[in-house]
Amino acid sequence: MRFLKSGEFAELCGTTKNTLIHYDQMGLLKPARVAESGYRLYLASQRYRFLSVRALADSGMPLQEVKRVLETDDARALATSLDATRGEIEARIASLRESLERIDEVARQARTACEIDAGSIGVIRRPARRIAMLGVAAVGLGAYSDDLVVRRDLEVAALLAEAGPMAELAPYGGVCREAPTPDRDVAYDDLFYVLPDDSSYSGATVELEAGEYVVASYDGPCSGLGRAHASLVAFARGQGLRGDLPRYEISALKLLDQEDRYRCSIEMRALGI
Repeated sequence: MRFLKSGEFAELCGTTKNTLIHYDQMGLLKPARVAESGYRLYLASQRYRFLSVRALADSGMPLQEVKRVLETDDARALATSLDATRGEIEARIASLRESLERIDEVARQARTACEIDAGSIGVIRRPARRIAMLGVAAVGLGAYSDDLVVRRDLEVAALLAEAGPMAELAPYGGVCREAPTPDRDVAYDDLFYVLPDDSSYSGATVELEAGEYVVASYDGPCSGLGRAHASLVAFARGQGLRGDLPRYEISALKLLDQEDRYRCSIEMRALGI
């Protein structure tokens, strides 16, 4: 009977001596002999035991559970344990998919923010979009200090969370119908979130029709929003477009919004173009 030193056996199994030491310490794979010198010695036939341990460990089963299952030597116990491990892996996969969805949405918003050319105004074709309404009027971005706005925002946020990570990260905005005044806070008839395509959001929504929109890009302090809205309306009128339609102010990257910096687009249907 020929014994293999741990290095030889590790090479036969395609693993490392440290892994064999770890398996030995856990009682998963004991050497066939331990020489007087302290060397661990294995038989080539023990490779099958190693492969059993590795197969279960690579399936995601914790090593302590691998040990229990192999010691039990019960096919039914093995099947039950594998089913449980599979369920845990599926849960992790679902969690990772959500993480990817969040990354994709934040990256999309970041790219949108990078495209903002502060102060630029033009006519852009927009697809149809759905917005989730809060059902509250407000004046200025300081509206979130108002109890009613906070309460409605929390209610809508809960529905957005149920609709998934893409909806939960939805950009926010406000509907403006009042004529803008450059030196005053913007008045919002309602506040909203822009829903992702195919969102399962169950609250009240309004659809923004597809079509041509006059769009003003803004990147600056909140105190300058009034001037940005006024510039948009003046541009529309200068182009012979109706300037009395609702305007939709939509944040570009809400995760990086600050009190002294706000990135957004201000949009109005370009009827008459």
